[in-house]
Parts: sequence; structure tokens; C-alpha cells
Amino acid sequence: MAHHIARSLPPTEKGGPSVTFAPSVHPVGPLREALASLLSLTFVAALVVGLGAPLLAGVLPPHVSAWVGENRAKVIGGGFVANLIGAKLLQSGAFEIFLDDKLLFSKLQEGRLLHAAELAGLVLKALADAPA
Repeated sequence: MAHHIARSLPPTEKGGPSVTFAPSVHPVGPLREALASLLSLTFVAALVVGLGAPLLAGVLPPHVSAWVGENRAKVIGGGFVANLIGAKLLQSGAFEIFLDDKLLFSKLQEGRLLHAAELAGLVLKALADAPA
């Protein structure tokens, strides 16, 4: 996404104002990180149990091994769903836009995402108001 936004910004003249789109990793908090780690471990465990159930017959109780053998696709699919949810928990989607090191927009400060037209208007207004 950063590449597409940076490509669509107007070209800057040498010595003129420069617009930068700065995506960076913002922490999502310890609770979301812990839940994401737990869901990632669930994914690994589901793969190990789902794919290795016949090999784990001596380790798993017989009724668990039989259930996993009958529902292998559900176990593996549940693991993939857990992994998708865990990955989503780690994404904040935050980004900032700067004009000559002056912050124009921050998703974290605003608490919302601008529409493309609003974003373009904000950048163009800042470029028009910028000293040459």
C-alpha cells in the first residue's frame, strides 16, 4: 500500500516541498500480542495433531486420536483460522503522512482512516500552502 500511495503523490521539484508517506510498525498492546501468540501456538498444535495423529497414537488418548482421525480437516482448518485471527490482531493499520517533516495526518491520532479523496485533498492543500 505504501508503494502505491507514494507513487500517486505529485512529483516534487528539486528544493521544493517533499511529501513522504511513512508506514511503520506501531505496537498493538500486550493483550493483543499475547492473544496473537496463543493463536499462533494453536495453529502449530493443530498442524502437528492434525497431520501427525496416526504417528501420535501412543501419545494421544485413543478416543482423541480417533476423533482427530475422523475430523482431520476441521482440526487443520481451525488451526488456519486461528492463525488468520492471530495475524489480524497484530495489525494496527497505522500510518502517517509528512510534508517537510511536518505531520499532516496520523491514523493513530485521528482514530479513523481517511477516504482517498480526503487524503488527496489534504496533501494537495498542504502542497499549495507550502512555501516554495
